[in-house]
Amino acid sequence: MKKIVIVLLFCLVFLTGCSYVELNDMVIVSTLGVDYDNGLYTVSAQVIDYSTATKEGENIVDSSILYVGYGNSIISAVRDMYNAYPKNLHMGHLELLVVGNGVLKEHFKDIFDYLIRSPEATNDPLVVLNTNGSALEILNLEGKKGKSYNGKAIVDNIEENQKHEGSVSKKNLEEVLSLILQKGIDPVIPTVEYKENVDKFSNTLLTGFAVFTDNVIKNLDEKASVAYNIVNANFIDIPIITKYNDKDVTILFLRPSSEVNLSIEDSITVNIDITGIGHISEIYEQVDLIDDKVIKELNDSYEATIKDYINCLIEFCRVNNADILGLKNKIYKFNNKFYEKYKDKNIYEVANFKINVDMDLFRHGTTYKGTIGENDAKD
Repeated sequence: MKKIVIVLLFCLVFLTGCSYVELNDMVIVSTLGVDYDNGLYTVSAQVIDYSTATKEGENIVDSSILYVGYGNSIISAVRDMYNAYPKNLHMGHLELLVVGNGVLKEHFKDIFDYLIRSPEATNDPLVVLNTNGSALEILNLEGKKGKSYNGKAIVDNIEENQKHEGSVSKKNLEEVLSLILQKGIDPVIPTVEYKENVDKFSNTLLTGFAVFTDNVIKNLDEKASVAYNIVNANFIDIPIITKYNDKDVTILFLRPSSEVNLSIEDSITVNIDITGIGHISEIYEQVDLIDDKVIKELNDSYEATIKDYINCLIEFCRVNNADILGLKNKIYKFNNKFYEKYKDKNIYEVANFKINVDMDLFRHGTTYKGTIGENDAKD
């Protein structure tokens, strides 16, 4: 972030002729939140406060100040901030857009219209939704005890979760808008939630995905969210908990590869092919991992669990008539005649799904006999 700011200041001085006084009157917005309630927009902006930032090694740890404005449109709410705060907002390096539940119900596309048209803002921040609350409660850190994060930390959490948990993945504004404008595919967007317990300790949590379809937002459950990333191979390694002898076994899913193909003859057949490798991470059972029979049984259970995840995603799409996999989009590109036939149908009710999961479970880096299980057996 420090390098970005230096480059930005260089460009502003030498390419636009801004004076030191003009730069000194400007603040850099890292995160923008948009809410809507009773005809009024609330726009909240986390701005980077370098006067209170701390240094750790070679890195600057950002400190944030929150600006808030109100208006009957997004731009009027942004302008309202200038009445209360002395500095101009620079949104050219906006990293995160948080959208509150009130906007989702009625005015989601207004945000895209403002940010795409506005010369003040970039059009590629990551997007997250708070489907159960407001953007302001996510961004307002004042007086909170516990794990509440500024926008930069939320971005970092999304990136790490995508790599190693698989329940969310990065979606920027331009990508979401592109999906909304395409035929036959419903955009999936990560969700965030603010929770507070009885002792007023707070926690800002990434909660999975929500799908935006026909101006309705539906939240995916944890299995369906992970399945979405499996089908799109959007991770590095994620833990999959399966069963062996009725006990939990945790296997890391590595080197994912996926393919979704669709064929249309008398009916629609969707083939979902998933491949990868598995690394046994935790096993609470005394088992002989040298035994090929045991490995095959574990691998079969591992593959069945992944199929179950994908079936959960397909069932979600069927129940909510949400085309998360973009099957109608594939039909549209394949043959417009078939698209006209199926465009108003729930494609997940009429299609036949064939899921093939081919995993390679390997023993490298694991204990030949489950250490935890073996110790338990001795007690």
